[in-house]
Amino acid sequence: MKQALAVSPHRPGYTLFVNPARPAIYELAQYRFVRLEGQTWMPLTEKFVWNKYPSGGKGPQCFALEASAQWRTLEPGSDEYRSEMGMTMHVYGAHRQVSLGL
Repeated sequence: MKQALAVSPHRPGYTLFVNPARPAIYELAQYRFVRLEGQTWMPLTEKFVWNKYPSGGKGPQCFALEASAQWRTLEPGSDEYRSEMGMTMHVYGAHRQVSLGL
């Protein structure tokens, strides 16, 4: 099942996918934020999070889309990875608020 919210200046843009075999967890999350530079909204790096083994003791894999259009793996345990896991939780929270009409 796919759930999404389009990117706008006022909220995050994301796409979440739920594996029907594990309906209580998002297996895939893809998101991108924008920031205001002067009068222009500039896209930030797009991220992709794959929670392939949610109960296997491994954390999700996280990737960043580079300017070269190549996906770069964020190393688990790195500051960048930990920061993105926090951002992923923010995206999940934003989705919950939208879903509940808050």
